[in-house]
Amino acid sequence: MEKMKILCTLDGSSESEAIICPTAELAARTGASVKLLTVLTYEDVAMATRQGSLKPDAGKRPGAVFISRTSEPIPLPLEEAYEGRNQRLQSWRVHAIEYLSQVSQPFRDLGVHVELVAAMGDEPPRAIIEAAREDSVDLIAMSTHGRSGISAMVHGSVTEAVLSSGVAPVLLVRPKLS
Repeated sequence: MEKMKILCTLDGSSESEAIICPTAELAARTGASVKLLTVLTYEDVAMATRQGSLKPDAGKRPGAVFISRTSEPIPLPLEEAYEGRNQRLQSWRVHAIEYLSQVSQPFRDLGVHVELVAAMGDEPPRAIIEAAREDSVDLIAMSTHGRSGISAMVHGSVTEAVLSSGVAPVLLVRPKLS
């Protein structure tokens, strides 16, 4: 019998990290392997290229990588912009893997095999769904951000898109609000 595969999605926020412990416990009890996935969109890379650099956000968990958004774009010649984008993309991948490595400790403490993946995609839901299909995962584990109503309509819902894809069953955790 083949081992169960779980895809656990994280976006660097404390809300998304609410799924870590439940997933680690489930994997430990079932012998499942886990892939931790974080996604950066092409739009984020393009914006970072236009507006400056991609760097860890001091307001978030150390090692988590977020786009630094400024009000004024930094004009660069095309060649420099392309080279800078590649450097920022590589920097993001390094920081993203460092972040995933930090948050993967509960899996390691429980002896769970964990793989770390920093992916690129047009949209996070599409990247998550493609990763789930490619790996034929048995379960997608994610947390909600608790948006509803107009906020969910304006910001969209990654969770809703993944749920409605039907690619795999989804384990959802709603983080405790402080």
